[in-house]
Amino acid sequence: MNLTNKLDRHSISQVRERLLSVLQKFTLSLISSLLPQQQQEQTPPASARLEDPSIDPLLQAQQPIQEDNDQLPNVQAPYLPAVSDYQQSQMYTLVLDLDETLIHYFEMGGPDGGGHFLVRPGVSKFLREMSQLYEVVIFTAAMQDYADWVLDQIDPNKQISYRLYRQHATRTGPVFIKDLSLLGRDLSRILIVDNVAENFQLQPDNGIFIRSWFDDMTDTALEELGPLLKEIVRKQVGDIRDALRRFRDQMLEQLQRGVSNPVMTLD
Repeated sequence: MNLTNKLDRHSISQVRERLLSVLQKFTLSLISSLLPQQQQEQTPPASARLEDPSIDPLLQAQQPIQEDNDQLPNVQAPYLPAVSDYQQSQMYTLVLDLDETLIHYFEMGGPDGGGHFLVRPGVSKFLREMSQLYEVVIFTAAMQDYADWVLDQIDPNKQISYRLYRQHATRTGPVFIKDLSLLGRDLSRILIVDNVAENFQLQPDNGIFIRSWFDDMTDTALEELGPLLKEIVRKQVGDIRDALRRFRDQMLEQLQRGVSNPVMTLD
C-alpha cells in the first residue's frame, strides 16, 4: 500500500492544503490536476494602449467561440518549419502561452475605451535566457492582430522563434486547445507552459501549469520556473515527459512527508 492510500481523509485534506500553499509560493505547479484553478478579478493600472478599441482580444481568447472564428486563416500542419533529425536531437522546444502567462490585457472604461496590458515581472530576462536554450514558441488562442501587437512590444529583440495563434489551435466544442503533436516537433523534446491546464489536455505530460497572473508586481513565477527549465537542458533529458512525471511524483511525496518547501529538482 502506498503512502497516499495510508492517509485518511483528514490527512489528505491537510496535504492538499499544504500543496496549494507551497505551489502558490513557488507560483508554478506540475501537479495541477490535483488543484482547482483560482479565478482572480482585479483592475490593474494602464501600461499600454490598444489602437483598435473595438475588439477585446482577451475576452475572445477565453470565451466560447465567436462568429468571426469562421473567418480564421486556413493553416496546414506541421505548423513549425521542418528540421533535420540531427537538429531535432540537439534541440528542445519551449511553448509559452501569452495571456495571464506572460501578460495581462484589460480594457479601461470611459468614452475613449481602448485596451491596455501589463507585463509579468521577469518576462524580458526569461525570454532572453530561454532563447539561448530552447526554440521558443508563443502559442496563444488569441487573434493574430492582437497577439502580434503585444509580442512586438514585449519581444523587440526577436527572442521568440515562432508565433502560433488561434488559427493554429484545435477547436473542441466551444473552446480552443493546443495540440502539440501538430507542431512538427518530437514530443519527447517539447514542453508547454500555460496558466490553463485544459489547454494542453491532449499532452498533459508535456505541460507545466503556471499560476494566472494579473497585476502582482511582486510575482516571481518566471524566476522560479527558470532553474527547472535550465536543468532540463543541462542534463540533456532524453524524454521531457518522463522527467516531468518524476518531478511531479517527487514533489508530491515530499509534501506528503510534511516537507513545507519541497526541493525543485529533476534528480
